[in-house]
Amino acid sequence: MGTTRASVEEEPAAVERLSRYVAGWGLADGGPPPGPIDPILASSLVAVSKTAGLLGPLMACVDGGGLKLPEEAVKAAIHEHEAAQWWCLQVEQMLAEVDRWFEAVGGVRYRVLKGTAVAHLDDVDPALRSFGDLDLLVAAPDMDRALGVLADHGGNRVFPARRPGFDRRFAKGTGQILFGRVEIDVHRTLADGGFGYRIPAERLFADPEAFQVADRKVLALSRPARALHACYHAVATTKPPSLRTIRDLGWYLSDPDLQPDVLVPEIRRWGAEVVLAEAVRLTVVTLGLRLEAWERWADTLVVSPREQVLLERCRRYSARPVEWSTLREIPWQDRAAFLYAVAVPSREVLASRRQTHLSRLVSGTRNLVAASRR
Repeated sequence: MGTTRASVEEEPAAVERLSRYVAGWGLADGGPPPGPIDPILASSLVAVSKTAGLLGPLMACVDGGGLKLPEEAVKAAIHEHEAAQWWCLQVEQMLAEVDRWFEAVGGVRYRVLKGTAVAHLDDVDPALRSFGDLDLLVAAPDMDRALGVLADHGGNRVFPARRPGFDRRFAKGTGQILFGRVEIDVHRTLADGGFGYRIPAERLFADPEAFQVADRKVLALSRPARALHACYHAVATTKPPSLRTIRDLGWYLSDPDLQPDVLVPEIRRWGAEVVLAEAVRLTVVTLGLRLEAWERWADTLVVSPREQVLLERCRRYSARPVEWSTLREIPWQDRAAFLYAVAVPSREVLASRRQTHLSRLVSGTRNLVAASRR
């Protein structure tokens, strides 16, 4: 079998194909191994795998005979993977510390999200999963206390609070940097925009699954909720879907215990069947999986124009402070407070944007009027 090479023009496409092959390793029949890969293409694959959080699956693929990389590329991948795992240990140490801090103030109701939880509960080996920060879902009544605890231990907000109480009532979440190195994203819900307001918060705290970090036992979402969160993370965001998240979806959707009879009733309660259907299609196309039950469900789902527009708005960046598709998902009794916070943010927010209350009020009013006409 010859060495896999690519011209300068072909290299990005070749790296993309190989990256998808790596992401689907262990899940999909990716066809025969591509054969030995030339050093330049292998170096690019290692770099892309690092950015995509796929160094673990890349090493598993190499060890399992799915890819033949030059020795130098293997050494580089091992070095980068070890560095990524060292950082993951730092993040997990921070999680253990945060859990102690929360306990010391009488407790904060929270769940661990995304990378840390997925590594311990869903991947075949925690060492295959890398993550860069710590994500926590905090119950809205405990949000102010949780943010206060982090601030008391040196946490600095990535963005200032829009208004007092905005984080626990309206924001998807907020980020804090601890000790100048670890970012902790404190979430109120799992998605931006209208879909985030639909998610029934209390259901996210039902049936938690525990895992051990250092000497602490911490709680994650239930496995069905983790699967649905991955759907939002893949398709209901302005960011391009990452292969790492699509790989997670591949494992979830292939699980016999997470078939349509389990996940569809739950996503209906969340008001986001269109999100799940889009995630199914993305996973099938990207990884080449055969998910017959899921494909049948997605093909027969009837999506209303309103739902399709809501998903498209979630995936498109807007300079407007709020979209009508989002505003109409907020309960009537809360809309006045939300609009006031949007139009008249805190002095800290204005200072960070070099604005005044007057200039912000004028521009915000114009944008809201324009949004209401869409």
